[in-house]
Amino acid sequence: MDSECGHPYIPPETRISVNPRERLLGSLGENRIARLLGGWKPLQPDGPPEPPYPPPVPVRTPDLAFQVVPCLPEQVRAELHQHLRSLAMRVFAPLQMPADPEVLSACVDGVEHITVWQQPSPSEAASAARDETLRRLDLRRDGESFASMVNSSLIRRIARSRWLQTAKQLDSSGRPDESGPVHLEGLRIEFTAPDRVRTRIFGYHEDPWPDVSFEVRVTDTLGVSGGLPDCRSESHIDVDKGWLHYVELGLANLFYFFLDAAWMFAGEQFEIPGPPRPPRLGGAGCTGAALTPSQDIPLRGGNKAAFRYRRMEVSDGGIFAGGQALLVPREPTVWIVGIAQWAADVDDTTVRARYFLRTDDLRGVLQMIWTADGNVEAPTEAATFVTFDIEGAVVGTVLRKLISVRVADQDGLTAEATREVEIYVQDIADEDVPPACRAKPWLPVCGERFRDEP
Repeated sequence: MDSECGHPYIPPETRISVNPRERLLGSLGENRIARLLGGWKPLQPDGPPEPPYPPPVPVRTPDLAFQVVPCLPEQVRAELHQHLRSLAMRVFAPLQMPADPEVLSACVDGVEHITVWQQPSPSEAASAARDETLRRLDLRRDGESFASMVNSSLIRRIARSRWLQTAKQLDSSGRPDESGPVHLEGLRIEFTAPDRVRTRIFGYHEDPWPDVSFEVRVTDTLGVSGGLPDCRSESHIDVDKGWLHYVELGLANLFYFFLDAAWMFAGEQFEIPGPPRPPRLGGAGCTGAALTPSQDIPLRGGNKAAFRYRRMEVSDGGIFAGGQALLVPREPTVWIVGIAQWAADVDDTTVRARYFLRTDDLRGVLQMIWTADGNVEAPTEAATFVTFDIEGAVVGTVLRKLISVRVADQDGLTAEATREVEIYVQDIADEDVPPACRAKPWLPVCGERFRDEP
């Protein structure tokens, strides 16, 4: 007990860091703080009675935490709060507990301290604990102007939520089946310094006798590539060596199905701006890495906060990262996403396809206008169908049509994009043409059967 600081449960040097010296309270169960404080009786030293020490303020570890140098202007702080709360709503939405995120910040010795919690503070005692948490963040390393923490408890809660939504009895191909032979029994997430998070899924297959137990293991190795967080995954399945043919015939299919169904966290759930990206398979570690502020944050007036990473590391407490935060001008960009090549039949008079846009470095409510060498059905929406007239086109010709879009954000910044659509006109009924070339006549193996429309 430290009688001078008045906080006998928390040494004054205790900080929330990669490797804390003390084990602190977690981010949940704050309704128990009042009971903890109410039952605490300070020890009295020998001698005459003295006034009791003030009750200790428990420090709780937040779900997400950040430090930025220098402290932020009030306007930038408000925009950052809004951005983090929007991110937190998407992160917490699938979890079992209701999500109403609270974002707190304070300027401490010239450093902006920020914490994000799944729910608002339930009591005055919990609010005091959160305020103390802000003061005790210690995430930055020397030479870093920003740092972040993703609590291991949050990553486990996300994984557990996905696990609860996953069917536990499957057929040998991994499809849900109440009478299937494959049983999923358990999930475990392990954090191993300095850079690994392992997702382990346990189960058994009851077609053979005795039953064959197996373990699906996904190891995520975190690092930095090109100044951004990087997550590389390796997958492995362990099974009784006497039944390896079941891996080849059944469990291998199950493994890929389950990995795809349960661990594609970085898809629509955490949708981020920018060009279209291929889906990324990974385990719980890649989920945590996706929660670090790797994307630039657009700010009012034309600038953005850009993050360039120098480190990403793992400990029992979660995923910790740091680097440089820069204030730089935004560079608005827009991409048109949709079909670029189309196989049309000579008897068709029109072709119709859907297009949508993706943007980067644009902020707030966007206004857009589409134009095309055809009929645009929703010219002021983020997605639209476009109909192209091809009546009278000759077999063997390629019609080239253009689609364009112009987007403006609420700061007046604009971006434009144009995409060319190639329409290959052919006789779909011509059996002398291989089926693959009738479906995709632009493939190199189909030869040069087409010419541009004169």
